[in-house]
Amino acid sequence: MENREEKYSLDACDDTEFKSSIDFIPDPQKWAVINKKIFPEQRWRIKNLIPYEGFTILAGISGECKTWIAMEMAKSIACGVDFLGHEGFPSMQANVLYLDMEMSQQEFQRRGRQLSFEIAEENLFVTNNCDFNLNDDLKIMELKSIIKHFNISVVFIDTFRAVAGGLREEKAEEVRKFLQQFKSFKDEGVSLVFLDHYRKPNNFEGKIPKKEHLFGSVDKVASIEILLMVKTDESDNSVNIYQRKNRLDKELDPFKIYLKDEIDQDQQKKTKLSFGGFISTDENKKDQAKAVIPFLLTDTGLTRKEILKGLLDEGIGEKNASDALRELDKAGIIEVNKKGRENYYLLPKNEELKEREINNHEEKNLF
Repeated sequence: MENREEKYSLDACDDTEFKSSIDFIPDPQKWAVINKKIFPEQRWRIKNLIPYEGFTILAGISGECKTWIAMEMAKSIACGVDFLGHEGFPSMQANVLYLDMEMSQQEFQRRGRQLSFEIAEENLFVTNNCDFNLNDDLKIMELKSIIKHFNISVVFIDTFRAVAGGLREEKAEEVRKFLQQFKSFKDEGVSLVFLDHYRKPNNFEGKIPKKEHLFGSVDKVASIEILLMVKTDESDNSVNIYQRKNRLDKELDPFKIYLKDEIDQDQQKKTKLSFGGFISTDENKKDQAKAVIPFLLTDTGLTRKEILKGLLDEGIGEKNASDALRELDKAGIIEVNKKGRENYYLLPKNEELKEREINNHEEKNLF
């Protein structure tokens, strides 16, 4: 039988141009070689939130406390303590690099002191280099050198946009190419956490962030292990965390974080982040309903019965649907009229269009 390896040996190939064209293609490995490699069993730096190796995106609208949360995560990993003091989020201790591209050193120092960074100072490294364009091969090499020299295992990058060198996030090929250059970091056991922004949902999309709100969402989500999305909850001054992707395990239920300022014994201001509990299924379903209902009403008004049927297809029951309708009506996002004895809901329109909408709906149901 012909020797396949000999047949496809590059040394046996006389085509110099072909050899040159594949100089940068990594050699494929036999499964037997990969199967013999020994990898660490640990999968997490912070269980279910930050992987041992790979990419995480922590996204939020400006002012949603994502930097406070990222800095608390960095401190937890550097110290090897439970994130938020919650036993469900144990951390694996490692050296951490926080690459800050947005704050002044003075502001970073202020926040670090409030979060008690001094307890992690031996394992926590910070750079405020404002010229860290990671779309530049030399800067990638510089970052790799820092990681190797200081034995860094986790890098927080604040923010994605600040290091992307003018990358157009609406261009899929640019997003894909940018993230692919970090593949070697992942293979070397380094975890990268990108802080990122997502667009503000409009009134008809509800308050729950979705992965589609992330700029360049398709290619970013495809390239990462974990997506965490942050949204403040004005009802109780908490921050809600929604996990929208978990490649390594089942997606976590959304949970709350409370940020509380207090004065310590030295009269210094401290900021404490604490776990506020997982968001109940009912509350989550109600918020889902509030996001779906305006879309159901985009083209036409609907009766309560018709809306309930549409939401049931989404796995949302009558109670959560009714609560959502009531809150949307109170907020002025939808309007309610009467059609016989039944409530009839529609998006706000002028009086003439509303009357025509109701009449058209009644005529349609006669046939």
